[in-house]
Amino acid sequence: MNSEVTAIDPMDPWCANLLHAPGARLCKIIHPGADPVPAQLPLLYDMHPAAVRTLGEVRSLLAHLVQARDCCIVRAAPANLSRMLKVRRLLHLDPETGEVPTLRNVPRALVALDIDGTPLPDGCDPRDLAACYAAVVPTLPPELRCAGCVVQATGSHGIKPGIRIRLWFLLDRPCWGADLAAWLAEVPGLDPTCFRPAQVIYTAPPIFADGAVDPMPSRLLTVPGTAAIPPLLEMYQRPPPPPPGAAMRQWSNGGQQRTVARFAALLRTVAEAAEGTRHCTLYWAACRAGEMVASGDLGRAAAADALAHAAMSGGGKDAANARKTASAGIARGIVECA
Repeated sequence: MNSEVTAIDPMDPWCANLLHAPGARLCKIIHPGADPVPAQLPLLYDMHPAAVRTLGEVRSLLAHLVQARDCCIVRAAPANLSRMLKVRRLLHLDPETGEVPTLRNVPRALVALDIDGTPLPDGCDPRDLAACYAAVVPTLPPELRCAGCVVQATGSHGIKPGIRIRLWFLLDRPCWGADLAAWLAEVPGLDPTCFRPAQVIYTAPPIFADGAVDPMPSRLLTVPGTAAIPPLLEMYQRPPPPPPGAAMRQWSNGGQQRTVARFAALLRTVAEAAEGTRHCTLYWAACRAGEMVASGDLGRAAAADALAHAAMSGGGKDAANARKTASAGIARGIVECA
């Protein structure tokens, strides 16, 4: 990695955290007529921040990483700025070895949307990234349809059926991955794992071996436009409403005051959600509750019941669907903490 990259503040939300594993192969190998050979995930990495304040910087970074098969990106930031070399990819304490976390969950302005397997429209050539993007963009929320982005062909695009692209957007302010997952939950073909803090986001194309040929003439395309932020997230930036009282203690496994207050605030937010935003609000709140379930501070089944009840009290009409959404969000929140 060059010195210009390493001079960036690792905690700047307008940067990307590059993981460099010298000698590793962080990409697939494609052989003719055979299944792809998966990437190898090494044990140790060096962390390097890279500036992504403009779409041009995003494009330049990805163009560099296309040539770096031993690099990838994660959303999380370094947990300790004095420990960024030869470290494991740990978001939590390793209970077996006692190793402390090397990564911390932070909001980011750069967001990667993995679209995996969306059907190709009739007449759409997978080698035409602009046509593939044009086929996908109508399925995105309105706020992203005119936003600038860098379109990247993933390692499976042009090899497996369907559209398999990654859309790199710059938002006008940093956002949490779980909030983005809640807002974008209805996008067809979206792989939500790209919003996990420690999830590896591969950036290098496959290695084509033994006569295999890359079907893509180019793997990057810049779509000009402005930065955007989902309006739904505006609600999550405001202070939570006050808890409704001590009766909420029944949902806390250990009766911890902070858990009680936080969960009560989530219930109020769901109950007060405006018509048309209730589903997404319920899913977001359930993701947050899942974090408390993962830490052992909240009971899973009771939390799902309470969230579904809050959604119904706010005017919901489908109790079964509300319970399903609450359960799915809690599961996602637990995965985020894994």
